[in-house]
Amino acid sequence: SGLQEDSNELYKSISKRFNKEQLFVLLGQYFGVHIETYTLQHLMEHILYAHFQRYAKFEDATLQKKYETTRANASALFIDDWLQTKDREVLEQYIEEIEGTFSIVKLLNERPIEHYADISTFPVIDVLLIEKLM
Repeated sequence: SGLQEDSNELYKSISKRFNKEQLFVLLGQYFGVHIETYTLQHLMEHILYAHFQRYAKFEDATLQKKYETTRANASALFIDDWLQTKDREVLEQYIEEIEGTFSIVKLLNERPIEHYADISTFPVIDVLLIEKLM
């Protein structure tokens, strides 16, 4: 499991039967992600950023450039749908792994609550909201 290809049994099983470069091209097209080197980690970062940005009331130019997608809505809906399934724990594990990559606390700490009150992507956002409201 996890986002590391060498330890993810499902990914290893798929890549034995299907060309992994083609797999990432197809996934990239579906989610509107165009990056030089595809990895599960990169793909999930793009998808989670699209979900985060969908509900944010601000844009961060650095993150926007790094995680640009042409199909942000498809990515955000994918995350919303996954969070409604019995396998949500897997996604929650991925979210925890990626949360630090975006430096969410640093990104949001000086912003007004209104800018991020509707974002549910990362658990640390709830912590920030509670801290600011106290």
